[in-house]
Amino acid sequence: MKGIEKLTHLTTEQREKLIHSANQYKRLARIYIEVLDVENKEVTIKIFQLENKAEKYLPGKDLKQRAQEVFEGCMPEGWEINLIAVPYKFLDQITLESIREKQKELGLTDTNMARLLNIRKENMSRIMNGKRGLTQWQKSAFYYLFKWLEKEHGKKDA
Repeated sequence: MKGIEKLTHLTTEQREKLIHSANQYKRLARIYIEVLDVENKEVTIKIFQLENKAEKYLPGKDLKQRAQEVFEGCMPEGWEINLIAVPYKFLDQITLESIREKQKELGLTDTNMARLLNIRKENMSRIMNGKRGLTQWQKSAFYYLFKWLEKEHGKKDA
């Protein structure tokens, strides 16, 4: 757990409990917990999730609940915990560069992708040449196209 050294009041047992819990969340769900700041009986903690194989993502409310559970019994009486939850947003991962990488990995041409996404070739060309930005809809379409193609590709390899 990044920043745990800022919690100088912890007993060895509490420190070990926090580290163990954080490692379990990291290992099983790619949920990371960081202690950002400790000041005037206030602790600021960030909890966030990264992409994981199970594709199970928690909303901010659930991430905060998990952090509360992890730190339960580890804060002195009267201390306040400020939680910053950052849920995973898969569309933020879709960029022109990531599309080009997946395109190359899957052996697709711009024409193939245009046909699969029902986008006119001219519009696909503008997108791939960076002349037209990616809308949320387009990012979503590319994301699910690549997920589908990866599953189909996996079936053929099996």
